[in-house]
Amino acid sequence: MIDDLSSPLSQLDADSDWYDPKESALDLEHPKYFCIEHGEVIVGIKQRKSPIKLDTLCGTYRWFYEFPEPGISEPGEISYQANLRPQESPGYLTITCPKNARPTLKNITGTVMHFGKEARFSGIKRAKDQDSKSLVDCHWEFVSFKWKENYDDTQDDGNSILALEVSDDDGEPFVMFRCASPAPELEHMWYLDIAAKKERPGQRQKGYGLSAAEMGRLGMGGAVSRGEGYGAGSGVARGE
Repeated sequence: MIDDLSSPLSQLDADSDWYDPKESALDLEHPKYFCIEHGEVIVGIKQRKSPIKLDTLCGTYRWFYEFPEPGISEPGEISYQANLRPQESPGYLTITCPKNARPTLKNITGTVMHFGKEARFSGIKRAKDQDSKSLVDCHWEFVSFKWKENYDDTQDDGNSILALEVSDDDGEPFVMFRCASPAPELEHMWYLDIAAKKERPGQRQKGYGLSAAEMGRLGMGGAVSRGEGYGAGSGVARGE
């Protein structure tokens, strides 16, 4: 989706946005935020800038929104329905460390399940800014990542995890799994960004949807004015 690993999610070039900035400002459906740098509303969720502890990152997450490569399809909500077959279920993301051990970049392991496609990973490392080569906070690449099968639209290289600027009702940041896909017709990989929310005890019975407050913080369900910032009730992760 974007080449600069340190850039906010969905902060794309003008010719690769899903929507014209004027349309994004009037959008009522998708997550969005006002970006000060570009001076416009952008459909997407901003990458977190401040560091988080690895034990905060650990947990089981359920997908709730997908952001495909612009030109492939539009962003869309992911919903969980009862009695789905395993290959039809949206799936989940797990990030774990050995029991009774403090999580470190080296001992973190996990699983990605996405509509019947399964991958395992072991070890993570901070991503680097492609221009400055400096390490980036809240964006991690995998030391070892392997899909269970050779799926046509996935690859083992180029996948990563990001912590996002917006938090859920429990104060935990939403995360994004960035799924890399081969694109022989292009000069670069294309990405599917999948936003996820940490699962809580008892949530399986309540469902995995977003609360009204969470949707508001993500900028969903209302238009965003230019200059509207991130804050209680605004629903917009304001750009730097």
